[in-house]
Amino acid sequence: MSEANQHGQFYYYVKMSEREEMYVFADQVEVSGGALLFKGKDHQINFAFAAGQWEQFCAVSYQTGQPVAVEHWIENVDDTPTPKGIGFNHSK
Repeated sequence: MSEANQHGQFYYYVKMSEREEMYVFADQVEVSGGALLFKGKDHQINFAFAAGQWEQFCAVSYQTGQPVAVEHWIENVDDTPTPKGIGFNHSK
């Protein structure tokens, strides 16, 4: 049985709904036709979410699970900070 991190060197957080989330290893991520595709070094798909089945994703630290490419983002200073970025699907 292989370990999850053998399927990619980068670690990603995926939010599917208010109550569902997942962490995925991959070497590449692609959004194609609304589908979220996680790929290995060989460019083959290791895991995928169909269009409409995911809300947001971002690269995170394997050790802490915190986003690695964003220092902070505050949408409205009067409310709770809301992260946004390339991995956030605002189509809903």
